[in-house]
Order: sequence, then structure tokens, then C-alpha cells
Amino acid sequence: MVALRWIMRILNFSVVIVLARILAPDDFGIFAIALMVLGIIELIGEGGVEFALIRETEITDEHFGSAWALQIILGLVTGLLVFVAAPLVALIFNEPRAELVLQILALRSVLLGFTNIGIVCFLKDFEFHKEFAFNLAQGLIEGLVTIGLAFLLRDYMALVLGSVFAAGLTVVMSYFFHPYRPRFSLGKVTEIWSFSSWIVVADLAEEAVSVVDRIVVGIVSATSTLGLYHMAASVGNTMFEGTIFPLWRGLFPSYARMARFPQLLAKAFLAVFGWVAIIACAASFGIAAVANELILGLLGDKWVGAVPLVPWLTFATGIAALVDNPLLVLTALGHTRLCALQSIGRLILLAIVLPVAAIVGGIESMAIGLFFVSLLYLPIQTYYFLKHVPLTLGMLVAVTRRPLLSGIVMFCVVRLVAEMLNLPPLFALFCEAAIGGIVFAGTMYFLWVVEGKPAGSESALLKKAAQYFT
Repeated sequence: MVALRWIMRILNFSVVIVLARILAPDDFGIFAIALMVLGIIELIGEGGVEFALIRETEITDEHFGSAWALQIILGLVTGLLVFVAAPLVALIFNEPRAELVLQILALRSVLLGFTNIGIVCFLKDFEFHKEFAFNLAQGLIEGLVTIGLAFLLRDYMALVLGSVFAAGLTVVMSYFFHPYRPRFSLGKVTEIWSFSSWIVVADLAEEAVSVVDRIVVGIVSATSTLGLYHMAASVGNTMFEGTIFPLWRGLFPSYARMARFPQLLAKAFLAVFGWVAIIACAASFGIAAVANELILGLLGDKWVGAVPLVPWLTFATGIAALVDNPLLVLTALGHTRLCALQSIGRLILLAIVLPVAAIVGGIESMAIGLFFVSLLYLPIQTYYFLKHVPLTLGMLVAVTRRPLLSGIVMFCVVRLVAEMLNLPPLFALFCEAAIGGIVFAGTMYFLWVVEGKPAGSESALLKKAAQYFT
């Protein structure tokens, strides 16, 4: 799953780099408006159906047929909502072009509802190689088509039509990759919806959390400013989208099977959390340290306004990565209502803080506000998580303190080196990335030795390395 997301992120980021050279910030701004709205409404179409089927231990054809029926119904509802919301969105953002964009993208929501429900078995049965092949084939074709449309059209419609094409491709390929042929049924719809409805609420709140900052920017700033902010957020998310977030699709089936064994589940979570902390700290402090070189070297001078935003947005995403894994465990345990309420609380807090920060200090102040709200939410989420899982705060701190200290040391060293070298952006990026990796790994090892080589991620990694090379 991680390999899949890495390849997809590299592919998508490569497409973004090409598109950034062809299209203007204004084009990305228009598409960003549409994506914010579409991302929230489309969560209704997903309906938590996947989670319900994965968590179900005694599953029948009627479950699959009912899940497919619910998916189609929700897809139609979603498409209608997107189409109806289009004029209002255009009015709110003062961007008339967004209306047609959303009306076209409504077709995407309807199409996705007809996806073969059988592909859920890739995750339920731990056939991750099939999930890998399905998504990789889809991503390659979508990327090539979007780039081709960008060269042909030279405006934002390339992004729009590419997205609709990807939805149609997903549906066709889902039946090609899995032999199951669902039959429309309503027998288990109520049972599936009783579990998944709170997942929908939680997902809607989480999606709103992920886009509320862009909504605020779109309302208080010009479309081109939103384009800069959207690009900064994309750069800040890249490492997490390629390393941590794909773990969730692979981990949920495992957590669901261990839900009846609390001690086993807690042990598994702690092992995963240690790795998540390492990746989150390395990515957060690493991207923040090379933000200037990353933007100027890969995207060009016209995106320089995104540079001061990247560190704050990256740190906020790193905190979100630490929060999401506990939420996944709570969902596997059936505490979907608690997850939903926590997400709603965070959304309310962001909705209060971000507009004030944006009006008073601009988009950079808003990015800083996003980081501090995320930081405030972390202990709140941890408190509720520890009430339902047999772990202690000390156990969580023990697996996070070394990655955190290593990230801070890496950030300081890389910034010092950047000031001393003063190299061209692209060359500096590769040099600083290499130095940062060495410093982070070296500091982690040093701290681990100083603490007496405790059992954890470091010892597991060294054990694996010893087995591999001997």
C-alpha cells in the first residue's frame, strides 16, 4: 500500500510539475474551489460502505448487493447536490467560472456510484497486490490524459475533464479487475447504514477540516492567492500522502480483526505509531527545512509566494498524521460516534480561528493558526483514545520523543547548511535532502543508544537489516 501511494504521489506530483509549467495559478485556483466542494459532498457518496463491509465478519451476497445499491443511490444524491450547489459556490467565491466546472464534475460523482463493490475484497482479504495494480493502472492513464488535455486546451478545463475521465475509468476498470458482479438489493441497506452513517458524519467533518483553510482563503483573497495556497498545501502533503496515509487502508482490516482482543490491538497500534512518528517527524521538519529550494527549484519563481506557507502547513499535516491512526482504531472498535464528535469539534474551532487570522494577518497568519489549532487538538484526541485502549501516555511519549528531537536537530542543521552553501535551488534541494536524511538517522541512532537501546522501531529496523544482509 505504501509502495502504491509512493508511485501514485510521484506520478501525480510529476503531473503537477508539468501542469504548473503549462497552466497559471489562476487555473489551479478555479479547480481548487471545485475540489473543495466536491471533496466534501462526495464523502456522502462513499457512505462508509467500505468500512462496513470490511468490519462485517459474516458477509453474504446480500450484503454486497445492498452495499452496491446504497453506493449507487448515494452517488446519484451526491451528483445532484454538486450540480445544485454550483451556482451558490460561484456566488460565495465570486468566481462565475466555478459554476460550470462543478456542474461538469457532478457527473464524476454519479459515475463513481456504479463502481464494482467487489473491489472491497482487495482490502478485506488482504490482497493488496491487486489493489496496487488497480490503482496504478488507473493513475497512469489518468495522468497521461490530463497532461494531454493541458497541452491541448491550455486552461483549467483540462483538470476538470481529466477528473471526469478518471471517474469513468475507475468504474470500467473495477469490473475488469474483479470478477464479482453485484446484484441490486435493499435487504441489508439499513444494517449497513446504521454503522456507516456516523462514518459519513466523521468523514464529512474531516474533509471540511482539510479544506476549511482553503475556503477561507478563497473567500477573503483573489483566485490567484488561492492557487498559491493550494500549491503550498499540495507540496506540504506530498510526503504524507506517499508514506503514512496509505497505511490506513491496509491497517483498518487488521485493526477490525483484532477488535475483540484489546491487548493485541494495543500492541499492534503502538508498533505502528512508532513508525508513524518517525515518518511524520522526518517529513515535517524535512520539508519545512527545504521549502524555499523545493518551491523555487521544482515549480519556478512564479510560485515564490507559497514558500512561507509550506512549513506551517507541513507541520499541521504531520500532526494530522499522528491523530488519524488512533481514530482508525476507535472506528475499528465501533466508536464511530465519538470519532464524528471529535472531528466536528475540531472543525468548529478552525471555523472560528482561521477567518480571524486571515483577516488580521493574511494567509500566512492563517497557516500559522491552522498549525496551532492542530497542536491544541492533539492532547484532546489522545485523552479520549486512551480511555478506550489499554495504553498509557508514557507509552506514546516513549515512541515519539526520539523522532521529534531528531527532526528538530535535522531542521537546524539543514537551514544552517543552506545559509552557508548558497547554491542554485534545485542542486541545493538534493544536497540538503541528503544531509537532512543522514542527520535525522544519525541523531535517532545516537538517542537510541543513549537511552539503552530500548525495544522499538530502531531495534526492529536493525534486526530486519541484519536478517537481510546475513
